[in-house]
Amino acid sequence: MAFDIPNWIAVFIEIGIAIAIVVYKLQFRTSRLAEELLSKISSMTSRVDAILEQRRLDEQSKKAFECKRIIDHLEYIQKKEQE
Repeated sequence: MAFDIPNWIAVFIEIGIAIAIVVYKLQFRTSRLAEELLSKISSMTSRVDAILEQRRLDEQSKKAFECKRIIDHLEYIQKKEQE
């Protein structure tokens, strides 16, 4: 028992398969690009975190230096007053 499909149905099925293949390829490329983008964002976020941490440490060091300078100056004034 043979089952014949009309030509227009066969063409419709072939077009559907072609569309499915195109959509799959586009999805694959899009997902790959999304992964690359997320990787770059992660890398940039890590760099920004490192830069912010370095700035924080530099600021702490600067404040510690200023505090030590003020303390040394006050100790100098105190010694002068005691003399």
